Amino acid sequence: MPLPPGWKAEWSAVAKCFVFVDSSGKYTYTDPRETSRATAGAATAPPQPLHSSHTAFQPRVVAAAKTRQTPHARTQQQQQQQQHQADVDDAATLTNASAGPAWRTSAAAFAAEASDKRPSRYCCGCFRTRRGCLCTCGGVALAIVAALALALFFLWPRYPNITISAPFVPAGTSPVQIAHAGSQTSVALNAAVDISVYSPNYEDIFVDSLTFVGFLLDPTTAAPIKSAPVTGNTNNINFKAKRTTTFELPFSVTHSFTVADGATLADLEQSDPLLSALASACASSSGNLQLSYTVQLSIALISWTGYRPSTSGKASFACPMTVDDLASQLGLRSSTA
Repeated sequence: MPLPPGWKAEWSAVAKCFVFVDSSGKYTYTDPRETSRATAGAATAPPQPLHSSHTAFQPRVVAAAKTRQTPHARTQQQQQQQQHQADVDDAATLTNASAGPAWRTSAAAFAAEASDKRPSRYCCGCFRTRRGCLCTCGGVALAIVAALALALFFLWPRYPNITISAPFVPAGTSPVQIAHAGSQTSVALNAAVDISVYSPNYEDIFVDSLTFVGFLLDPTTAAPIKSAPVTGNTNNINFKAKRTTTFELPFSVTHSFTVADGATLADLEQSDPLLSALASACASSSGNLQLSYTVQLSIALISWTGYRPSTSGKASFACPMTVDDLASQLGLRSSTA
């Protein structure tokens, strides 16, 4: 039996059943054909109300019916529903054929309505898909790593090239200083070196301190004389980027020994390694003294890591005086006297 004029049947994806739509666009779950049959009978039943929101009406009707029905009544209802479904299928076929694309459009609207009511799920809090989350987070992490690598490439201090000249006595400096304190005598040999530092860095490097340390070497065995240390330092140096910085670094060789009453230089040479080295290397004015050194830099940017670039080597310098001149200044008879 076809639907009355102006009515059509549509499938609701939300309610999972057919609904009937009149010409004004209102929905009902009651088949208008049943209403027509009831109207044609002796008793006229009032029409069921039309609902604009069938999604909320259908679950309440079904739940209320299930609570009141007995098993026998449920069986009868199932049979009636099967018959009703067959009638609705016939009506849907006819309505689909007559409505054409309009019916399919209305069904698609029902599906879109149900899809819009589903809760949206987001990955990582703000992405609709896991792939979008992974791609975005991976790209951000890669950009951060690349920025850190670039910063380290330009800012991490590179080891400078250090060139040290031969030691010399600076103008206006006394090459030897002798101090007496009772029987204790101190000798200081004063000299300096020119240090050239080429910085391969892209930024200027500020150095807190540069130290020049070492020992005087025995002219015979080339072993360091521990009682004759070499010390020198300078502070607050700025090495310009991609440039060579040259400066003078003074240093001194210090030594202390005891002079007994009536001792000669020959006596002291037997017991004191520094005086023995001076007697051996500085017998004439053309003699040279040997020393070993280590130059160490304390760079402000990386000093907290404990890393201090350094370079080591050996150097020789002319004797500041002959052994006889030294004996004269010490008030001793020389070994050659």
